[in-house]
Amino acid sequence: MQSVSRLFNYAIIICCFLINSFILVAQNDNCIEPKTILTLQNSQFDEIRKLLNTNNWSFYASSTNENFEYFDFPINYNVVHWEHRNSYYGRDRIILYINDKDPNMIIFQTSYECFNNLLQYYYKDHKGQSEIQEDLILTVFDIKELTYEFREYKNNESYIQYSILVYNTKVIEEELKRIAEEEEAIRLAELEAERKKMEMCIGFINNGDTYFDEKKYELALESYQNAKSCDEFDIRNKIDKTKTIIKANKIKQLKSEGDQLIENKKYTIALSKFEAVLKLDYRNKYAKDKKRTLNEIIKTLSERKLKTFDYSLTNESSYQEYRNNLHSTLNDFIIYNKNGNLNFKVKIEFDTLGNNITEALVYKSSIEKFGDELKESFNNNILKPSSKKGFYINAKKELRFNCIWQTNQMKYKTWDRGSIAKVIYDEMPAYSKNKKANRLSIDFLKNNNIENSTCTFELKDMKINQKDLISLKLLDIKTPGPECALYSVIMPGLGTLKATNWKHGWGTFGFSIFTAGLAIGSKIWSDIEYNNYLNETDASKRDDHYEQANWLNKSAIVCGSISATIYLVDIILALNKGIKNKKRTKKLRNLLDKGPIELYKDDIKMYAKDADKAF
Repeated sequence: MQSVSRLFNYAIIICCFLINSFILVAQNDNCIEPKTILTLQNSQFDEIRKLLNTNNWSFYASSTNENFEYFDFPINYNVVHWEHRNSYYGRDRIILYINDKDPNMIIFQTSYECFNNLLQYYYKDHKGQSEIQEDLILTVFDIKELTYEFREYKNNESYIQYSILVYNTKVIEEELKRIAEEEEAIRLAELEAERKKMEMCIGFINNGDTYFDEKKYELALESYQNAKSCDEFDIRNKIDKTKTIIKANKIKQLKSEGDQLIENKKYTIALSKFEAVLKLDYRNKYAKDKKRTLNEIIKTLSERKLKTFDYSLTNESSYQEYRNNLHSTLNDFIIYNKNGNLNFKVKIEFDTLGNNITEALVYKSSIEKFGDELKESFNNNILKPSSKKGFYINAKKELRFNCIWQTNQMKYKTWDRGSIAKVIYDEMPAYSKNKKANRLSIDFLKNNNIENSTCTFELKDMKINQKDLISLKLLDIKTPGPECALYSVIMPGLGTLKATNWKHGWGTFGFSIFTAGLAIGSKIWSDIEYNNYLNETDASKRDDHYEQANWLNKSAIVCGSISATIYLVDIILALNKGIKNKKRTKKLRNLLDKGPIELYKDDIKMYAKDADKAF
């Protein structure tokens, strides 16, 4: 029994939880979305009807064109009314003031939950102004040209208790202005009629008094009877209109006093004047704008006494221009000086009087007069004073640089063992190994076909604010040309070896020496045998010496011919190889005639970001 009772209690708890969840879903299910409000505000009647019908809103023709004057908008719009049948707390209502020419005005009446959700949604991204009246809590958001009014009526449980108004501020103001101008014209006409009527009445009375004094009683009676209509003037209406005029004059006077106080820089007192205007007319846009501006000015004045701002944020364009110029100057020094070091700091600073009190501190420099040029850099009007809302403010920023660089030259011969990457990599200091520079150099040299050449590179190693940077240039390229044929004149094969950077020609060189040696050796030996032939007395031996001398002489002639042929051919080959070499590197050599070719360079600007330090 106890287990059954416990299960029954659990079932009741679960049911309550599901019911509460259903209630919460129902409470928020019908809450209108902000984007739907904007759609309703900018759409025609047919579009609105389709949208609301799709979302289960019902059109109520019986309450259309009702008078909703409690919202203080006596404008000439058509009024239409929709209700939502499925809301948990009664029915939500949408009342639209529609005009074919102007944007619509929306009145959305809902539950507290939906009202509060929408209020919090607009509070997230916008600043609202709240006002508590005797029976109303009013929160207003001015977003672009739209005004959002959240009205919570106290002690009122009708539809209007939680009402949200959305309307185009400019259009409504123009409409109200037009209505006010029409009413003013009517008022002036009525005053003119009343003035004429009063003048007529006074005329009748004065005439009656004159006739009475002259004892012309019949005429006096007629004049007095004509003046009876003077008693029909509405005195109460006169009082109301007089109050309106007094209020308008008071607002005008407060505005004038507030503007004068702003000119005299008495911002707090000026703020009280415009707040007084808003108490008389809480919709007054001029007073709202002035109040917003004065609050910002007062906040700025308070901040500028105690706060130091980041110059790179208050004067971003000036700061970036100066920073770029400083980087350019630093880059020039590094380019025109092969080796050097710089350690300096620039403290950008402006005070509340707009004075430029920037200073440069040079801790170490291998460049003469660098400090003078550095100081000159912030005296050229690039750096502007920092200001906010028209007032100068304290602003600071530090730029720090610690630079060391050195320049080395290195040579790469295409016939050397190892790639250009290895040569460059071996020449670099340990802290500046740069694979990207190696790859770009290799690609460049391959694309320009520098076979059989000797390249001279300039490598500049830089260390800026603990960042390793390099600059790599090709300074010169030496390619053996047609002059290599002269080496072949001296020694066959030597010209080809020179033209091919000692890659080809070794066989020619060796075979040329071998055949020349055979020719010379055979000739010497032949001469020896011939001398033996002449001196020999034995006939049989004498014939042997002669045959041997003859054979050796023929060998010397053959080897000499071969050596001579190789000699001539190698001269031609060396000449041809040299011409091809020059032709292959002509484009690159023409480029080098204009100056060194930059193969890779790290940008100082990219690697100097940590030089910026805000106070």
